[in-house]
Amino acid sequence: MTKLGSLIAIVSFFCSNWAAIAQTNRFEPADWPEQPPEFVSATFARAGITVRDIDESLEFFRDVLGMRVIVDRRAMYDPRLPAFSGLAENQTIRLTILQPVVSGASELNMGYIALSEISDAKGDRVQPLEPAKTTGSEPGSIMLQFLVDDVRSIHSGVSQLGYEIISPPVEREDGTRSELLVRDFNGIRYWITDRYTRTLFLDRTEE
Repeated sequence: MTKLGSLIAIVSFFCSNWAAIAQTNRFEPADWPEQPPEFVSATFARAGITVRDIDESLEFFRDVLGMRVIVDRRAMYDPRLPAFSGLAENQTIRLTILQPVVSGASELNMGYIALSEISDAKGDRVQPLEPAKTTGSEPGSIMLQFLVDDVRSIHSGVSQLGYEIISPPVEREDGTRSELLVRDFNGIRYWITDRYTRTLFLDRTEE
């Protein structure tokens, strides 16, 4: 076989196998459309939460929920922050961004959690204000919901953190588990559900 023939054979081998290799390593789901979808509404990008201590909150978002830290920056400042975030003179923020970890999925369009805490000019945390004591019925109250593979392990994790357990998960007759409702040290409520358990609401009717 000539050198040209050998080169053609090698190229043909890689080309014939590249399609299969690319197919098994695609980031998109198998049913991803050929043309990107056209969004006809706003899409969720992030939930920004001001917390009293980011390291404390990371014990929940990173260590219990398993989210991944993709940004952690200190002493950040923007001229709009005093009006937008209530910063005083010579104050900055620490910003930490977390994303879900999904095997084989693209991260580009995934929403994320952005935690911020008030810092001094050097980026060291300042003594925080007391979090608002809300029940959840007040306008402006925050509740975040997460889907997890095993709500029981999350229940164990938040119990060790000392979070307030509003409603623990219980086994239903069909074998599924009800949701876990908790409140953290910042007064933020979390609704944590097994990934394949449906949330049940009851109609309340007048007697």
